[in-house]
Amino acid sequence: MAKLTWQLDSARRDNGDNLTAIGQWWGSLHNQEVVLAQRLMPLRGAAADLDWNPQRFDERFVIHSPQLRGATLYWCKPSASEERNFSPHKLEFDSRRQQLYVYPRSQAQLVVRIELLRERYERLTFENPAIVGTTDGNTCILLMRDKDQHLEIKLVLDRDRLAMLRAALPADEPLEKMPD
Repeated sequence: MAKLTWQLDSARRDNGDNLTAIGQWWGSLHNQEVVLAQRLMPLRGAAADLDWNPQRFDERFVIHSPQLRGATLYWCKPSASEERNFSPHKLEFDSRRQQLYVYPRSQAQLVVRIELLRERYERLTFENPAIVGTTDGNTCILLMRDKDQHLEIKLVLDRDRLAMLRAALPADEPLEKMPD
């Protein structure tokens, strides 16, 4: 479940559960660095398709006291004593990217994205991929291909990294003793 949607007055069965899950994530942001960005929505299209590259008025700050009360998102900025809020007519949460899209009731043409800042790594799992390797001078190139997922990974390793890879492989152990 990577994306959750909550909409005001929606009859969808999961609407309340989605709001609860979004509220739990929102509350977990306390003392974490976020980027709050606002964009105008086009007549057609999705918020994720907008240009979210950093712009002049985007705000980057450590969020304090984020709370969901009713259907309103509250929070404070460290440099301000007053509480701020959004009363949305719709929320879209992308849990994989840790991004919340807020569609304020007061401004139908506006979308606000709140994104948790942290290093993100996408994990890929290949089960028994096709592997080929070659060397080019002091560099080793490994190519792993998973035909089922139509994915390919190219690793370019210098001699030191290749030695680290070799040391990490359990070449001398029987398969039944390898850890999961």
